[in-house]
Amino acid sequence: EDLKSLTRYRFDKVSQRAKLKQSISRLVNILFPELETLVSTLHGKAVYALLSEFPSAQHIASANLKHLTHLLDKASKGRFKRATADQLRETARQSIGSYIPAKSLELKHTIKLISELSDEIAEIEAEIKKIMNVIDSPILSVPGIGINLGAIIIAEIGDFSRFASPNKILAFAGCSPSTYQSGQLYSSHAKMEKRGSKYLRWALLNAAAYVCNWEPTFRAYLSKKRAEGKHYFVALSHAAKKLVRLLYAAFDISQEKDAEYWDMMINFIGVFDFSVKRIRKDLQLLYDRTGLMMMLYSSIHMTILKEQYAEIEETKGFEKISTASPLERCHMIKNYIDKEMPKTPLALTLDENGEFCIAPAFTSVFDVAYYALSLYLTASPDYPLHWGARTGIGYCESCGKIYIKNGNRQKYCDDPECKKERNRRKAKSAYHRKVQAQADEEWA
Repeated sequence: EDLKSLTRYRFDKVSQRAKLKQSISRLVNILFPELETLVSTLHGKAVYALLSEFPSAQHIASANLKHLTHLLDKASKGRFKRATADQLRETARQSIGSYIPAKSLELKHTIKLISELSDEIAEIEAEIKKIMNVIDSPILSVPGIGINLGAIIIAEIGDFSRFASPNKILAFAGCSPSTYQSGQLYSSHAKMEKRGSKYLRWALLNAAAYVCNWEPTFRAYLSKKRAEGKHYFVALSHAAKKLVRLLYAAFDISQEKDAEYWDMMINFIGVFDFSVKRIRKDLQLLYDRTGLMMMLYSSIHMTILKEQYAEIEETKGFEKISTASPLERCHMIKNYIDKEMPKTPLALTLDENGEFCIAPAFTSVFDVAYYALSLYLTASPDYPLHWGARTGIGYCESCGKIYIKNGNRQKYCDDPECKKERNRRKAKSAYHRKVQAQADEEWA
């Protein structure tokens, strides 16, 4: 809460300073319009020091050259010498600027206000830095995101786990596209909603601009969107969405899962570190388990070689697999999968027919690999239970667990909840068949 208050307070102060800087440009354009062509920016310390003491072209034209040179040399730390001071004075003598004492006073006071605001902003940023050092957020490892931008994003979002998906964060920031509909007509030129937190929206768009400037992958993505004919700010909003997806995945891993997974995360923009040793270890384990699974598959289908049996028996839990019956062999495999193989995560989702179903929810490439191994080992539901002394293993269509089949057409395990789900689906299917049959009869 302190971080959010500080970042919003800083945002308001910076906005005030930006408006005052616009006033500086307006006043200089009235009092000394040629000044802008002589310096790289009107908002440097040397220019502010000059205008604080000589707030109009007439004041500069009548200034002592030695004093003017000393003032510029000190304020610019030696960058502006006597030649620059002489050029400024000669230009001021030929200036078309107006001499309005009230405007000159306003210019001096505006510069003073900017100086005071800058000191206040520096003090606020020091407090923000202290909090960010305590948080030690990984968001600062993204090229282009510094302490101030990172602090706004962290403060406004808070706990990333509060949001079910990256799209929820975008909607919270007001970066999601609006919807315009009239009957069957949908607008194809949806604008940004701009609802929610204006601070988060500002931070995400600015962070995306900096990341696209510093990171090659994001720069290429922005160029791709521009090549599609999109306006720069539209393309930048796409980059911001990509950045939010990346940050959501990163914080989801760092907060909800084992902290070690942050080190091994393979991220898609190449800016985070990951543990090569951990990756090699997991790959080696996946390779060994893949070889074992292929041999177990051969043992189920009675196509295994004797030397393969000897290799399987070296694994704990399979010491007597060569003399075990088909049913005992299936129990061995099931126990091994339950204890040693990583569990496939499942989630409630919608199938192609719009019905709820339980499907795998992968979080890494290893989840995909182990899921594929489980499917490889699983016999088809149409596979005969007993066919030449072979036994079938099924994959439950309700809970997703591997089980030993009791019949050649069994598609669900023996769990009571799965049986209820099976009966519900059968009843629904029978009802639809009945309705379709009645419709066919009426049509005939």
